Amino acid sequence: MPLQTLDITVADSSLEDLKKGSLEIVKHLKKNWNPNDIKVKVFTEGATNQLIGCFMTPNPDDMVLIRVYGRKTDLFVDRKAEVRNMELMNAAGLGTPVYSSFNNGLAYKYIPGVIVNKTMVCKPEIYRILSELPSKQELETEVTYLENHLVQLGSQIVFCHNDLLGNNIVYNEEKEKVTFIDFEYSDNNFQAFDIGNHFCEFAGLEPYQPELYPCKEFQKEWIKVYLEEWHYLKGCHCHITEVPPEDVNSLYVQVNKFALAAHLLWGMWSLVQASHSALDFDYLGYAKCRIGEYYKKKEKFLAL
Repeated sequence: MPLQTLDITVADSSLEDLKKGSLEIVKHLKKNWNPNDIKVKVFTEGATNQLIGCFMTPNPDDMVLIRVYGRKTDLFVDRKAEVRNMELMNAAGLGTPVYSSFNNGLAYKYIPGVIVNKTMVCKPEIYRILSELPSKQELETEVTYLENHLVQLGSQIVFCHNDLLGNNIVYNEEKEKVTFIDFEYSDNNFQAFDIGNHFCEFAGLEPYQPELYPCKEFQKEWIKVYLEEWHYLKGCHCHITEVPPEDVNSLYVQVNKFALAAHLLWGMWSLVQASHSALDFDYLGYAKCRIGEYYKKKEKFLAL
């Protein structure tokens, strides 16, 4: 979602002006808050900007922080870049959500905790910040490990779409016909990857719902129908009586293992997009989801 922008300037000539302007901002952001019950806290730790916290008495941790920029600080601070960086860090789990910008400041979510002092900053449990994403080296290790496992499965090499999410499949109900679109990633690839990737796409994009990944029963029925058509097209255009259960199970195993490759692929693709794309999409958040799903399913799927 685009960041909300309020055409409000918070006067900073006095503390009362700061409080009044901050309350005006909060009225737009928290419409369900009773203005008469909003409490104000003044923070004084900043060296450049002025910071006001607004909250309701029952829940002081649900606080909106109003940061009013120091005068003329825009001469040496790129405020657009600041907002972009805050949103990027929040998506990575290392920052706080930004609610809104206004003419001379920002409104964002308060994070409960304490400011790190000179003693705390040296503690290992603090400086060893845990990332929600693996390092580049860790990803490279996973890719190599998974590749070595997958190439031994004997999956057929076929022409693949490689991006079979729902938006790339068109169904004409009147003609009872399915058509595929957007072939920018299409090429020869492992058959099991295209199917596994398609099953992964059942989870959608926004919101991403991994619980929608199809169950074993659905997958096996889908694969059975696929193999019937596969043998028909490969052979003499005559349908076989019954697809052997062992063929269905073999492809089922391959598909789920290659689904892991789909998670890694689109997770790393999203990391690249997060740095370069101009589209309004949470690529970093999506990368965390897909790579996280890889690690969740890795042991189970590789053991099939």
